[in-house]
Amino acid sequence: MTSIPPVSIEFASLNFGTIVPMLVAIVGALVILIIDLVNKNLDKSLYIMLTVLFLIVDFGVLIGFSGNVRGFFDCKRLF
Repeated sequence: MTSIPPVSIEFASLNFGTIVPMLVAIVGALVILIIDLVNKNLDKSLYIMLTVLFLIVDFGVLIGFSGNVRGFFDCKRLF
């Protein structure tokens, strides 16, 4: 029986710049959850303002992205 050959993906072929907007949104959500866990007596307007702030930062990162628009995997470089 033959074994399956290992998959070799170069780190440079992964376009990590394309997932930065998702990371900003995830970090923003975690910050809001941590703030809510630490202090439960805060007003809802704070959470709304934090959400809008992270959405604006996320939109700015998305607009400022000037890399390759192919996505996370660049198929031309993988094969």
